[in-house]
Amino acid sequence: MQKILIVEDDPIQLEMLYETIHTRYPGWEIKKGSSFEAAHAFLQDSITANEYFTLFLLDIQLRKDPEDRSGFQLAQKIREISVYYKTPILFLTSVSEELSRALTQFHCYNFITKPYQRETVLEQLRQMLLTGYLQDVLDIADTQRIRHRIQPQDIRYVESRSHTIFIYTVYGCIQTREYSLSAIAQQLGTSFVRCHRRYLINPDHITGFDRSARYLLTGKDTIPVSQSGIALLEDYL
Repeated sequence: MQKILIVEDDPIQLEMLYETIHTRYPGWEIKKGSSFEAAHAFLQDSITANEYFTLFLLDIQLRKDPEDRSGFQLAQKIREISVYYKTPILFLTSVSEELSRALTQFHCYNFITKPYQRETVLEQLRQMLLTGYLQDVLDIADTQRIRHRIQPQDIRYVESRSHTIFIYTVYGCIQTREYSLSAIAQQLGTSFVRCHRRYLINPDHITGFDRSARYLLTGKDTIPVSQSGIALLEDYL
């Protein structure tokens, strides 16, 4: 799941950005700030809670003063925090002459010039996901309240059992009660298949399939497959 911070002093633009991203990616967590001070508080809270942002959308001008460049000051603060040294920054700007500075000094991913359209914002996010700049990680707390950031490609399958979700990864198993199986499925998206009412499978980790007995293999584990699950898996088997 992505955790995004949008910093924009124009309330109309701020709400438009929030609604655009939330509508397309309802599972993402999005925070909104309208000033340098509000954004700085969000940064401090994220460090304290060990729940880090995965993307920043920053307006270059955060005050009405045409000479204001406090968005750059905020970017500098972000880069001074070690966990955010490589976190993507997408600048929002109408100050075209400053764009080379944004790209080089702050190592930002890209910029969107104002006025911008919803489709432009979504296309930037889509490209970031496709190229790996914005990795769609699963951020989840286990039953011991320890948080884990899991790459979807590392998940072999997910099982729902006894009111607990078991996430089987290439590194081991994580147990959580933070989400239902349906909520996990929504966050992982279409790259995972609901092969059974109690199971989600990552097709990339399927090592065998018995159609007559209706089960598949992932490593040494056997996973049941429902009749509807077989139909969903046709393109992968």
